[in-house]
Amino acid sequence: MNRDGGIELPRLGMVQVSGLTFAELKSLLRGKFKEYYPEFQISLTMGRIRSIQVFVVGQARFPGSYELSSLSTTMVTAVFAAAGPLKNGSLRDVRLIRNGRMIESLDLYEFFLEGNMRRDKRLKTGDIIFFPVIGPVVGVAGNVKRPAIYEIREGETLQEAIDLAGGVLAIGHLQNVVVERIEDHRRRIVKSFNISVEQQTTKDLATSLKDGDLIKVFPVYKEAEKVVYLEGHVKYPRSYEFRPGMRISDLVPSYEALLPEPYLPKAEIVRLVPPDFHPELILFNLGKMLEGDINEDLRLQDRDRVIIYDRWEKKDLPEVIIRGEVKNPGTYRLFQNMTVRDLIFQAGNFTERAFKENASISRIVPGNKRTENLVIPFSPAKAIRGDARDNVALEPDDSVYIRRIPLYQQALDRKVTLEGEFRFPGEYSYSEGERLFDVIQRAGGLTAEAYPGGAMFLREEARELQQQRINEYITQLEEDIFTRSSLRASATLDPKDAAIAQQELSNQKELLNKLRAARPTGRMIIDLEELMAVPTSQKNFRLMPGDRIIVRSRPDFVNVLGEVFNPNAIFVEKGKTVRYYIDFVGGPRKTADKGQMYLVKANGRVFSNAQSSFMGFAGWDSERKRFSTGSFNKIPVEPGDTIIVPKRLDEGKTLRKIATVTQIVFQIAFAAGVLVAALK
Repeated sequence: MNRDGGIELPRLGMVQVSGLTFAELKSLLRGKFKEYYPEFQISLTMGRIRSIQVFVVGQARFPGSYELSSLSTTMVTAVFAAAGPLKNGSLRDVRLIRNGRMIESLDLYEFFLEGNMRRDKRLKTGDIIFFPVIGPVVGVAGNVKRPAIYEIREGETLQEAIDLAGGVLAIGHLQNVVVERIEDHRRRIVKSFNISVEQQTTKDLATSLKDGDLIKVFPVYKEAEKVVYLEGHVKYPRSYEFRPGMRISDLVPSYEALLPEPYLPKAEIVRLVPPDFHPELILFNLGKMLEGDINEDLRLQDRDRVIIYDRWEKKDLPEVIIRGEVKNPGTYRLFQNMTVRDLIFQAGNFTERAFKENASISRIVPGNKRTENLVIPFSPAKAIRGDARDNVALEPDDSVYIRRIPLYQQALDRKVTLEGEFRFPGEYSYSEGERLFDVIQRAGGLTAEAYPGGAMFLREEARELQQQRINEYITQLEEDIFTRSSLRASATLDPKDAAIAQQELSNQKELLNKLRAARPTGRMIIDLEELMAVPTSQKNFRLMPGDRIIVRSRPDFVNVLGEVFNPNAIFVEKGKTVRYYIDFVGGPRKTADKGQMYLVKANGRVFSNAQSSFMGFAGWDSERKRFSTGSFNKIPVEPGDTIIVPKRLDEGKTLRKIATVTQIVFQIAFAAGVLVAALK
């Protein structure tokens, strides 16, 4: 094969195969040989395809040396191999340089925009594709088919730039195409051109563009002409073509064009009156026009707006109200012949709490001098059944109230919670006046592991009262701290007393912070053992909503806290007394106040040494309303009990003593779980 793409064959001579595909070449040779050899069969193979080396330089995206196929290598394939030019590279002057001379200048716009490859030359080994710097550019913006920035050649015109952008869209305004231009690198000027078909001139479209020009094609004004509008309470509110001699009946020929309940006495035409097109309002009677009154069927003008209103836009919508025990209480529209039953149905029907025996309608009766309020009783149950007497016809502004079943919410709230060692623990409802023993019996009674002596009873009302007392105590303590701070600031104290006063104030503030963080439980002291043994006793009290009783399994230890040598929990021993357990932990320390020792029972009841009589011979049992013999130390201790041995207070100033007392009381009471009782 020679350099010109021809091959020399016996008897056939020179055959040109340049530009053919492999299949086309095979078909060509088979036809040529069969002219001489009818039974000829051809087998054609292709050897190694020769490649050529070309160079891509200049403002290319990937400049360099490229090995390309010799069969179909052209300028365009080399451009694609190098990924085209950079942003500042030219698309309209891609040059082919061969042996130091420019052979061709390729305008890629012709290829990309028109598919024209007439200047696409085949390449040879050693050819150079050169991308020069981009030439002058113009921007085409707005309502054209391809808005973009385009490179132009020297002397290209407005027409050619618009053609590059694909032409103007149908909505483009041709009467004022604007070209913004930078002049002398100093200022921006604007030039306008009319390129409409009837007005365009060769001069306008032939205007030469300059580098940096911005061509703007604006849209046609959106307001339509030769149009009338139908708006409001109609089936098809939209724009319609305006025709000379057009009347309202052309838009609204009958009631079929209207939505239900139009306002017939009046409708409107909003007309723009030239020359300034100010709006004017023209009224007409829609009802008479539909009945055929030609005087009301007015002629329309271009851009008229015909507006039809809903009846209730021009008149107050009658309403009724329903409140109380319906699913959707509120205000509803009053329809013609609407009754109580209809309104209840509109409101979603009754709730399960509704009292259906009687209800009432409140009706406003206007008079000449004053307005009266009439109350109409009725039975909701009978109204729902359609009883004519109770299914009252409603009037505007009637207010229906459906009552709630008496004490319904209170019945819902009557619940008590049993936790712990009950045969069937859980939440139980109870009847008005029912007592604790009855509910425990419904829960199957106590289990064999239950420890009634340590039962804990919590009541919400007591918790709220305890929180109130804590809040009152906090307020009192805050006032006391403020007063003492003021006195200390005004008093002259020696350094020792000042330090003591400062420490006492810090103690009170610490107590205040602890009180604020404390949350009472609402615990009340009960004797569950006696209650279960004698259900008729006063211990079997009435229940209240939210009551909660907790019965744990029998503990096997007692607690000894405070000023003893080894504060600890000790395994309980039957029949052992306070003295035994105090001795068990080493006895009281020197700092202990033995006269203020006390015992907190598992159920919250407290016995103190201060209750013992003179010399310990007898004591008053306030629970049993009788004297009992023996001292505090001889009181039997039971599982879950806690013995408290408080710290003795040193004699000193009143201020110091009060601070220490409050701190110790808080610590001991909090440890024993009887914070509220200690503060009362």
